[in-house]
Amino acid sequence: MRQCARGQPVAQRREVALQRSSELTSVVESIYNALSTGDADTVAGLLTTGDGLTFIGTDPTEWYTDRESVLTLVRSQSGAGVKVRAGDIQAFEEGTIGWVADKGTFILPDGTEVPFRLTAVFRQEDGGWRMVQEHASIAVDNEEVIGTEL
Repeated sequence: MRQCARGQPVAQRREVALQRSSELTSVVESIYNALSTGDADTVAGLLTTGDGLTFIGTDPTEWYTDRESVLTLVRSQSGAGVKVRAGDIQAFEEGTIGWVADKGTFILPDGTEVPFRLTAVFRQEDGGWRMVQEHASIAVDNEEVIGTEL
């Protein structure tokens, strides 16, 4: 057994391979469906029950660190008639941590489609994947925001 600098035994860590995650892809699709239908119970079951929840939406005021605020957002988004469609979800896991990225689409009640970008981090809790962090954004050209092309 290896030893640390103080001569204490160091347990061998077993490497867990990084892999694509069809399970996390399905979780994100479930979240999108729940957002589209206002199914706050499904979303609640997929949010972490521990500390560290951070949910950042597309609006400047949408920065939540508690479950109830996230669930209120889910209900209001559905009440406004906004639907969510997945793009090409990229999902990965390594051990008990997973992450996703997607270029999805919000579909407004009048049929207008608004592309958005999403990243999220998940951890395994109680035998399933639970969202710990989410960030959605609507891309805006640098010239529009800061007045210059980068």
